[in-house]
Amino acid sequence: MTPASPLIASPSALSKAYDFIIIGGGTAGLTVASRLSEVADFNVLVLEAGADHSSDPKILTPGLAGTLYDDPKYDWEFKTVPQKELRGRRVFHPRGKVLGGTSALFQMKVVYNSPKAWDTWAVLGNPSWNSRAMEPYQRKFHTSHAPSPNVEKLHQQYSHLNEVIEGDDGPIQVSFGGEGSYNDVDVDFYKTMQTITKEMGWNEKTMGGSASPNSIDPATKTRSWAVSAYLGPEVQKRKNIHIATEALVEKILLEKSDTGVSVTGVRFASAGQTFEVKAKKEVILCAGAFHSPSILELSGIGDSALLKKHGINVFVDNPNVGENLQDHAMTGVSFEAADGVQTADALVRDPSIMLGLIKMYEESKSGPLSGFFRTCAYAPSSLFDPASAEELQAILKKASSDAKNKEFEDALIDLFKSEDGVTCQYMLVKIQCRVVGYDSISAIMGRDKGPPREGNYITFMSSQNHPFSKGNIHIASSSPYDKPLVDPKYLSHPLDMEIAARHVQFLQKIISTPPLSQHFKPNGKRLPYGFADGKEPTLEEVKDIVRDSLITHLHPMGTCAMLPKEKGGVIDERLRVHGVKGLRVCDASIFPVAAKGNPITAVYAVAERGADLIKEDWSRD
Repeated sequence: MTPASPLIASPSALSKAYDFIIIGGGTAGLTVASRLSEVADFNVLVLEAGADHSSDPKILTPGLAGTLYDDPKYDWEFKTVPQKELRGRRVFHPRGKVLGGTSALFQMKVVYNSPKAWDTWAVLGNPSWNSRAMEPYQRKFHTSHAPSPNVEKLHQQYSHLNEVIEGDDGPIQVSFGGEGSYNDVDVDFYKTMQTITKEMGWNEKTMGGSASPNSIDPATKTRSWAVSAYLGPEVQKRKNIHIATEALVEKILLEKSDTGVSVTGVRFASAGQTFEVKAKKEVILCAGAFHSPSILELSGIGDSALLKKHGINVFVDNPNVGENLQDHAMTGVSFEAADGVQTADALVRDPSIMLGLIKMYEESKSGPLSGFFRTCAYAPSSLFDPASAEELQAILKKASSDAKNKEFEDALIDLFKSEDGVTCQYMLVKIQCRVVGYDSISAIMGRDKGPPREGNYITFMSSQNHPFSKGNIHIASSSPYDKPLVDPKYLSHPLDMEIAARHVQFLQKIISTPPLSQHFKPNGKRLPYGFADGKEPTLEEVKDIVRDSLITHLHPMGTCAMLPKEKGGVIDERLRVHGVKGLRVCDASIFPVAAKGNPITAVYAVAERGADLIKEDWSRD
């Protein structure tokens, strides 16, 4: 899609009314818009706050993933409020500010939500959203491509893909990328994790190394994302869909009558002007985990005390809006690589190397930039073994006794005791990462303007799959131009610290097990600290590392939870906002429980199903 796409219209050229107005032209929004516009009788408008950068090589080139962060051209550049358990640190939170949303920024790793995780949604109050119901939608959004012969062995030995949910005709293209994206370090990591998995007695179907594919089109060697997938040539021929970019939604227009609260339209700003468009059928909010609850609050749906504080007229009092924020938090430790081991640190020190790689990609779509291989593994926590029952109960006694939270805790504990119960995702990154003293991805990876960093490092990131801690996001004022206050409350639940610390501590086992151990310098440097002299740090030492080094895995979810209102919900099972007629939410904000690993596959699946629910409801009228 080019900036001259016939779908993109200036605000002044829009119709005065549309059947469906979709707020947010990101991962979920474009999926829903594309599917609704399949119905010729529907007309659809998408309002996206960001610009159209659909032809930008920084987005399309797989190996440049990560270079878009911290750039206001692409990134909203959120930061959390000071986090109590992180010694007052604020944590960066990139979100996509372009057409295509965060599907343009994320690093393309494809992980599917586990069956047990979907079933946990059902257990908490959404019986129609179980794993069986979601299987067809996990297939529908993508096409899986077989790996090349040289990658086939990795795929067969270390992939945890479920053939039941591998799609064969969906718009997102999923592939394993080229051979130039990995080396002996990656292969030896998988061998080591296989050894550890057998030694520890973990379930080999779900634990250990995982050679996950990526959302890369193998034909073009480019990122496969919401724009390329859901606004393709066939969609651009349609006359019943319009997209307005650089259109900031100020509020959803509501009216109250004797029959309740209903939607009338949307007010948005563009190029210094304000516009209003009427919704003849529905407004569908797809603005993501941060903006969807914010827009609800700006429109008068939320905690009445908060809304009154900011002078906003209250239409629906629901204190659940903006609550239930869950995020995969991760902690990184860098280990000095052995002499001769290639890492990406050289690229940071010598930009001319990257220029050569870019030229190679531009000329022949070859080289390391044509793929993106992220080495990963999954691990459980012994805290959920029967032998640790007393220790687990002792930790839980320190947590909140709130009944709703107890139900949530019990559901997660049941998940962790199942065969799907991975508590941690390990990621191996061949570059030095320094969190202490830095507050952006560019700085952490050494891409800031500071002095070049010496040495070559291999970093392990330990990310928690299903956090127990829940935070919130709320508006800071009545202005749609002010960023909301993001408070994930990292490690506020005592189990999260215990799980995170034990997984970081386990890194000593991983780096000292052959054949991976040969890639580390004996008695080499360790960043930030700990793991000195080849010794495993104590649990208390590791907890300090976690407090100083924990950052986001960029996966916020849950702030407009799909739950009964009395259980903390904002929407019902058909994605309808409680107490409002004609308004739905469909994005990562609806997740009652965090998805396993990268949530974007679950977002696509939810959006595909959401579009079907909307079609079903309007076909009955």
